[in-house]
Amino acid sequence: MHNPTKSNIKFNKNLTKKDLSFYWRVVRTNKKDVGKPHNDQQFWNLLDKKELNFKFKFKKKLKIWIPLYGADKSNSLRVLNKKYYNPNKLKKINVNGVVKPDIDKKWFLNNKNKFSKCTDGKKAILFEYKTLHFAPKNISKNVRISCEATILIK
Repeated sequence: MHNPTKSNIKFNKNLTKKDLSFYWRVVRTNKKDVGKPHNDQQFWNLLDKKELNFKFKFKKKLKIWIPLYGADKSNSLRVLNKKYYNPNKLKKINVNGVVKPDIDKKWFLNNKNKFSKCTDGKKAILFEYKTLHFAPKNISKNVRISCEATILIK
């Protein structure tokens, strides 16, 4: 795993360069607490590499998503089979001066049914960094809590 970025440490004074980067998500019931479909490579490509503190060279990046509470088959992570992947549909958008990953909305709506419910909400999922994924709106009666991390392979 990698260490927090310099901006993460600046934002959260409890972090140090020696910590590992785990990200937590809390998704409230019937709120728009979810992001757009994306692959994590889109975020990685937008990072200023000076922000990162690597102690070793790596060959591959994987993502792990771990459901902790409130996830079930109806609201768990969805992933797209790579045979449907189209990198030409990935875009960038400027939101209040910050460049963020985006996806062609029409293409996503036409292909939404090709995203698999890849877990029953009780098992972690390990996937490639270019895997297109999203979590649906949480329509269950409980908040959904999960964590995720990037795994770097030497």
